[in-house]
Amino acid sequence: LLVNGSSTVNFTVSNANTLPSTLNYTISEDPPVTWLDVTPTSGTLTSGQTDMIDVNLDATGLAAGTYNTSLIVAGNDTLNPTDTVDVTLVVNDAPIIDVTPDSFDVTLTAGDSTTDTLTISNIGAGPLDFFIEFEPVVAVRARILPPDTRNIPDDADPSALQGILRRNIPEGYDRELDRTWMESQRPDLIYHKFNEVGHNRTANFANPATAVNDSSDVLGALSMGGTGQFGAALIGSGGPSSTDFVDTRWATNLPGDWAISFWINGLGSTQLNYLWGDNTAGSFRCFTGGVAGANNLMVRGPVDDVLITGVGPGPSVVDVIYDSSVPEIRAFVNGVLNVVVPQSGPPGITGSGPFKIGGYSTLSGMPAGSLMDEFKMWNRIPSRVEWLSADTLSGTVPPGGSMEVIITFNSGTLLGGDYNALVVVNSNDPVTPRVEVPAHMFVIGEPDIRVEPDPLQFNPTFVGNTDVQALAVFNDGNGVLSVTDITSNNPVFSVNMTAFDVQPFDSVHVMVTFAPTAVGLETGSLTITSNDPDEPTVSTNLIGEGIAPPVIDVFPDSLIANIPVVGDSLDTTLVISNLGGSDLTYTASASQEPVALRLLKLKPGVGVVTRSSTVE
Repeated sequence: LLVNGSSTVNFTVSNANTLPSTLNYTISEDPPVTWLDVTPTSGTLTSGQTDMIDVNLDATGLAAGTYNTSLIVAGNDTLNPTDTVDVTLVVNDAPIIDVTPDSFDVTLTAGDSTTDTLTISNIGAGPLDFFIEFEPVVAVRARILPPDTRNIPDDADPSALQGILRRNIPEGYDRELDRTWMESQRPDLIYHKFNEVGHNRTANFANPATAVNDSSDVLGALSMGGTGQFGAALIGSGGPSSTDFVDTRWATNLPGDWAISFWINGLGSTQLNYLWGDNTAGSFRCFTGGVAGANNLMVRGPVDDVLITGVGPGPSVVDVIYDSSVPEIRAFVNGVLNVVVPQSGPPGITGSGPFKIGGYSTLSGMPAGSLMDEFKMWNRIPSRVEWLSADTLSGTVPPGGSMEVIITFNSGTLLGGDYNALVVVNSNDPVTPRVEVPAHMFVIGEPDIRVEPDPLQFNPTFVGNTDVQALAVFNDGNGVLSVTDITSNNPVFSVNMTAFDVQPFDSVHVMVTFAPTAVGLETGSLTITSNDPDEPTVSTNLIGEGIAPPVIDVFPDSLIANIPVVGDSLDTTLVISNLGGSDLTYTASASQEPVALRLLKLKPGVGVVTRSSTVE
């Protein structure tokens, strides 16, 4: 042992007689010592029984050296009344750890990094072995037995799960989860906000370096609108997932840890509806209704079933985390731990795609009228302290020596705000085997403006009419972008708003109106003023063309026909003229009183009249 260290060893006492007998024994020290304690010191054993004897060794207060004593086991064995167990304790000089500083506190802007020095000293007499870990403040891990529900189909009655799924939360888990780590770390794979109302494509705000695509297609009867967690949302249709789904165009590839987070509202039906999944990836899926029951969700596939209760009717934020180091899946509802399910299979979920949002395979997708927002997907656990690193994580410090470890703080793509973690130094110091050094990093949120498209092109527009196009103002930074003014240098171009905020990694669409007052090409630009520190003003070009409108003239203004013979017909001419400067597109139809015996027909009923032309 090291000085001030402790340990427990053991030996056994047995009654080896196979015939009926009783052995009574006692244990004593010779000589008695303060550094040894025996449990138990006496016992009674019938034939074939054995006792395990714990010998507790404690080097507290001992100097380095060798210490000896004997344990005398005495009993009523007439042939062997005593046995001796010799004990030798070798005490080596112990290291004593000293770590400076006792805390870190840094301030960084987005994308910056800095370093500080952690000094590990050994003021003891023995060599100090250490290793360093970085720990976030997250839920404590515990284990429960996995349920076996794989043979119960998705569309089974929820009663099929009674007595199978365990709803208890293991002791040692914190029921409250500080979700700032989920909200503050930009997803690696997918991040859809569904704010593109009226469009069939939604932007992917995940980290551009790792995102699965730049946007996903919203197909079939799915749409974007309503009120989501932030802005609009994906609106479910209840239709088949063969046509109604968000196509990420991504073949599922989750080799290890992963996390999925989304906001959901409008659940409650017992009907089976799928929220997301990839049927080529081991049938990886999430659904509501069916065997999950109303207001509940179930995650299934190449994972042991995860039943998440009390999600509906909503709104609720659901977080599903796979931790391969345990392995287990943890699910949270509105930041509160809902269920923990140990996983029996190996990690890794892969398929040929596509991973679908709002649906799965060809089955019924999101319930009609339900809403989904803020869909996020990581190929890691976001709770890892990825903003901290060290140039070395282990080493040996000789007595009287010290070692400097360079700690790097990196704000990366984190949002502005406070981040806290522990730098933990584990060592063989018998008295202080764990030293915690709090680390705090404040990230200064800085916005980064980007405007698309440039130029903004308008459709040819009749003089006196208008054309409206959307200009997207993106915030690629980690702080809130505040647009304070938008000005146009040509009055034929105007905007629907001039001041607004754009959240980090989000966008706002500004509707720009082109209202030409004369025939001809019109150009101009919009100047956008914001709190972007390096681009306080940005401009985008505008191009539109005013064209002369068509002017219709119809002659005559009434038609009279005399048909003397019943069943006969008569053709007459209606002249449509275009007196304007652009082609006139028209449709014509006839209507008559219900007493008419025969329909009045127009030939042709549709057409185009070019400028300064007529058609009969």
